[in-house]
Amino acid sequence: MNEVMDVQITEDETFNVRFGTDETINLAVYEGNVVLDQNYEHLTNKPKINSVELIGNKTSEELGIETEAISAIELAEILA
Repeated sequence: MNEVMDVQITEDETFNVRFGTDETINLAVYEGNVVLDQNYEHLTNKPKINSVELIGNKTSEELGIETEAISAIELAEILA
C-alpha cells in the first residue's frame, strides 16, 4: 500500500521519513531543497555501547568499558 504525504516546510530543518516499520531515511531541507541528510548527529537509532549512544568522541570510561593497564612484562607472561 502506497501512501502520499503532503509536507509543507517553511524553514531549513531535518526530518525522518519512515517507510513501513523497518526503513527510515533522514532528509534535510537546505535553502529550499530537499536533500538526503548525511549528518550523523541527525540520525535515528545510533549505535550504542553499554546503553551509551555513540555521539562525539567518547572515552572508554564514558562508555562504561573498564580498562586496566598492564606492563609489557605482564603481557609477555600472559602470552607465554
